[in-house]
Amino acid sequence: MRPRRQWLALLCGPSASPLEGVFTRRLSLFVLLGAISAGAWAEPSIEELTRSLARDGAETVVRRLFDDQSTWNAVMARISSGDHRWVSFGISLLAKSDAGASEELHDAMFLALANDPAYLLSQPKSENFDINEVCAGRSDPPEMYKEAEAEQLAVRAKVAALSPKLGKQRDACLPALDSGLKDIRRYFGVQP
Repeated sequence: MRPRRQWLALLCGPSASPLEGVFTRRLSLFVLLGAISAGAWAEPSIEELTRSLARDGAETVVRRLFDDQSTWNAVMARISSGDHRWVSFGISLLAKSDAGASEELHDAMFLALANDPAYLLSQPKSENFDINEVCAGRSDPPEMYKEAEAEQLAVRAKVAALSPKLGKQRDACLPALDSGLKDIRRYFGVQP
C-alpha cells in the first residue's frame, strides 16, 4: 500500500470508501463530544436539588455536590447570585456541611449579601445560619488586597443603604462588616 492509501485506510477503515469512513468517524466524534459536553455542563435545577434535599437529606446532598467540583462551583455561583431559592437552598446545606464546604457556602452567602442584602438580612438566625458571620466577610478573600477591600466596602455600602425596616439587622451587620475589613487589612499586612 502506498503511504496515502495507508492513511486513508486508517482514517476510513479498510472496507469503507474514504468518504463514507470520514463521515462516519466525524459523526461518531460529534456524538461523543456532545455527550461529554452535555455531562460536563449538566447543572441541576433548583427544583431537582430541593427534591433531592427533601428525599436524601442535607448531608448526602452536600457530599454529592462537593464530590463533583464543577457542579459544586455552579451551585456556589447560583447561591452567590442572591436568587432567593438558591440562597434558601444554601442555608439548608449549611446544616450538614463540613469545614471546607461550609467555608465555600459562607463565601457564596457573602457574595449573595452583595447582590440582595435585604433578603439575606431578613433570614432568621438558626443553628446553621448566622447573618453576622456572613457579614464578617469571605473566608477566602480575593487574592489582591484592592479587590478584597473593594468587595467588602461595596457590600458595606449596600447594607448601610438599606431601609429602616431592617434597622436592627442592618445595625448588627455593619460592625461585622467593619471587623471583616480590619481582618482583610491584617491578612494583607495593610495599615489603616
